[in-house]
Amino acid sequence: VLTIGKIYPNWTSASETEYEHMFHEARKSEMQAMKDRGILHKIPISQVPKGERLFTSSMLFTLKGDGNNNIERAKARWVFGGHRQIEGVHYQDSASFCPRWSSIRTFLAIAAKKNRKIKSGDITTAFLFADASSTLYMKSPRDQVEYCEKTGDQIVYKVTGNLYGRKDAGRQWMLHFTTFLKSIGFKPNKIDPCLFDREIMVEGKLQTISLVTYVDDLCYHGNSTDAIQLFEEQMESKFGPIKSQFPTFFLGCNFTQTENKIHISNK
Repeated sequence: VLTIGKIYPNWTSASETEYEHMFHEARKSEMQAMKDRGILHKIPISQVPKGERLFTSSMLFTLKGDGNNNIERAKARWVFGGHRQIEGVHYQDSASFCPRWSSIRTFLAIAAKKNRKIKSGDITTAFLFADASSTLYMKSPRDQVEYCEKTGDQIVYKVTGNLYGRKDAGRQWMLHFTTFLKSIGFKPNKIDPCLFDREIMVEGKLQTISLVTYVDDLCYHGNSTDAIQLFEEQMESKFGPIKSQFPTFFLGCNFTQTENKIHISNK
């Protein structure tokens, strides 16, 4: 899925476009996801503890499409103003990993050599599944400010979840996801920690899966349809639908598979 056109930095600019109805639904979906996950809690500004910094936030809007630039949906992302966080005060570490392209190419070459079909998937709102490292406080986006009907106080948010934009959000997700993969039998590669392999016996049959992760994007292959199915069921029972497919587009590259060849291109 590709981002089409520009990123709209706030609701005001998004609502003035011809795609306002799509952005409206995306905004509702994003706010509902925060509520359902218990990420944000509305409080009057008077309840922010003394000495706590009140961070800003923003809501960004984009259009998503396929490899042929056909619009599929709109997306809203509520982002914490983590650019003002101070290391050692509001978070301790922000380091996280992404795979090397050499690792991805090697991963694909091994799949082709074994005549395996690559599948891909992605985890929706992945960061929100991870625990936050601390509780912080933030304001509403500038053009979506609310006020308490009874007191007139401005409504702000207690952030208890791993909201996008926090300095350590990527690291918290990486740690959470790696822990989950280990719990279902995967072992990280010693050279590139974004590569994982699993070998398990199921009803007397060996099932193997190889996986590369790029934040919330997944690319994987296995030695049987049963091995693939078991992995996808485990993922979806934990994170919801991963939209598994045989990709024609992955990580910015066009993707073609034949019986014993995998071709990637940015053209």
